[in-house]
Amino acid sequence: MPGFPKLSDDLLIIILAVIAALLVGLIVFVILRLFTTKRTDHEIKQLVQDKRFDDAIAVGEEYLKRHKPDFAILVAMGEAHDAKGSLQSALKYFTDASLMVHGNKPVYHSIIMRMARVCEELGRHKDALSYYLMILESDGSNAEVLYEIAVYHYDHRNMKKAREFLEQLLRIKPGLIDARFIYGKTLFETGNHAAAIKQFELLEKYDPANSEVYFYKGRCLENLKQYHDAADSYDTFLTFEGLVPEQKERAMIASVQMMLKAKEHKPAAARAQGFLMGELSEGATKELLYLLANLKQELGEEYEAITIFDQIAKLDPLFRDAGSIAQKYEKFLPHTVFKHYFVSDEGKFDEVCRKMLDENNCRIIHRSVDQYIYNSEGRFSVFFRHIDPINYIQMSAIESVITLQREAFGGCEIYSVYGTDSDTSVHPWRKTSALTERESFLRILKKALES
Repeated sequence: MPGFPKLSDDLLIIILAVIAALLVGLIVFVILRLFTTKRTDHEIKQLVQDKRFDDAIAVGEEYLKRHKPDFAILVAMGEAHDAKGSLQSALKYFTDASLMVHGNKPVYHSIIMRMARVCEELGRHKDALSYYLMILESDGSNAEVLYEIAVYHYDHRNMKKAREFLEQLLRIKPGLIDARFIYGKTLFETGNHAAAIKQFELLEKYDPANSEVYFYKGRCLENLKQYHDAADSYDTFLTFEGLVPEQKERAMIASVQMMLKAKEHKPAAARAQGFLMGELSEGATKELLYLLANLKQELGEEYEAITIFDQIAKLDPLFRDAGSIAQKYEKFLPHTVFKHYFVSDEGKFDEVCRKMLDENNCRIIHRSVDQYIYNSEGRFSVFFRHIDPINYIQMSAIESVITLQREAFGGCEIYSVYGTDSDTSVHPWRKTSALTERESFLRILKKALES
């Protein structure tokens, strides 16, 4: 009995030594495992950075054969497959990793976010939305998730939902530029043009490098019938480098259209001609030529307008009404002298008219886009400024101008390329006026230009 305590002390020491050895071994094992995991994780990521995706995947697979699954390795493998484009495999590894950290919300949410991104790349947008909603359930103020959900609804044309999530997001993070841009587009596409403009005006200030801001602002202004401002906005858009050709051409066409609607005909025609000198698709070329032809008509340059309609018809005889217009005036086109008569320059038109009259003492009593009227000792001469025949209303306008002149009436001569239409033949003023048309008109014009 006296030696028992000594034996017990020795046994205790042995037991303690064994426990210590086990603890040391366990610590060493854990350290080695952590070191191995960290080293493998680093190696996989380095190989991915070097774009050696297959080598990275091989390293990860070798590790998983020898060790239990580790969160960091699973994530690294998911990243390697994602970078390689093996999206299904990437999704599997991210899913396995998510099961290991369910209790750690921030890490869990980051993995769910990656799974959602991969689903989007796979075209599985509903699955991606489900993942985003999983995060939103426990983190209702997650700005990144709110943005992605809003974009999902915008892309799927559910504008009501997109607007709802965007407004929720912008209440939390009002300075998110991308979200505000989509919000502006959402307002525009739902017809809230005035509200959309406010968003685009903010973006002009805080994101001036975004060319599309000016394009959409132009669209809003166009819908609000603020044509001049809309044209300015499209012009600003066109100053940006590297624009997508299709959208650039749309802006060119829209810019000219806005100037036409704002009745800025001369600068609009110059702009259309400038655009036509650049490289354009056939569709844009036809649209701009058609606009230019209409502008030329508005300016009184009708001969040029008809030649442009003929040019369009040669490209595409079925484009709008260009083919029928070209066919209607095909006999008129060879007479190029008419380009000197149908001009927008008032001084030039006055000069041609006086040469056709061959009189120096006549004075002009009226000028308009429809006609110039001269008086020489009571005899009136009317030069109609359109190719088409004079209609009844236009003849009445001529009569009104002349009858208001309180002086002796010595007769009226009307110069009109195609005379008067059938309805106007019964007009009282037509019956009392001489008419110079067709071959007679052409002969007098040629003689005047020769002089």
